[in-house]
Amino acid sequence: MTLSLSAAIAPSAPAQDTIPRLRHILPIVFARIQPFQRAYDVTVLSGDSTIIIGQREVALREALLSDSSAGWLLTETRTGIVPSVDSLFLAADLRPVRWTSLLGASSLVVDFTADSLGGVIRGPVGVSAVAAGAPPDLLLSGAMLELVVELLPLSPGWADSATVLSADVSGVDVSTAEFAVLGDAPTGPTGHPSWLVALRAESRQLLLWVDKATGVALRTQQTLPTHTGTMLELRAREKAEAIPPR
Repeated sequence: MTLSLSAAIAPSAPAQDTIPRLRHILPIVFARIQPFQRAYDVTVLSGDSTIIIGQREVALREALLSDSSAGWLLTETRTGIVPSVDSLFLAADLRPVRWTSLLGASSLVVDFTADSLGGVIRGPVGVSAVAAGAPPDLLLSGAMLELVVELLPLSPGWADSATVLSADVSGVDVSTAEFAVLGDAPTGPTGHPSWLVALRAESRQLLLWVDKATGVALRTQQTLPTHTGTMLELRAREKAEAIPPR
């Protein structure tokens, strides 16, 4: 049972390579960060059928971190057939600090240092400790992916690298990923001019329709196992609203 859509971790160098690995940093435009609250329908596409299986709320708010520094709280809540709740505390530079996730009877709690992560996954079959590297371009959830894409300098032909972390009750797995702007989606899912952006990691691929004017992910699609359906789609239900500062 997957707790997270995907996340990013840089690939490790071969053991015999003594040259220090470059620390890849995504070109995030931090000046664009602002609080928001957004709503999506969660649908499964199977053949000619489209079934709404739930709703999704994503919000970004200013937060005070455990060390009393200013940061952000990114939350994602899904209702419906498979309810879930994700809470991710981020530093001002979007570095993950603490991540908690609940999905059915499974839960995950992970804490982060400058270059590593450690935590516990609890599920119906037991408890697993998790540990991995945490490079500066680490992404941890679908909501974090959408937040980062909103802050990247997208343009025709733009591409960059990333790494992804998938978490389930058996532990965590990391793999290399790539971002790429595939081209224009002139009408987009809501009639807005949009970029079509792909995130590819090993055998999985995620497509995002990103509003050119706001950077907001208006729609995402991810393939599903054949016994579940053809495609999982998240589609914006209403205009994204910024949260007024308190």
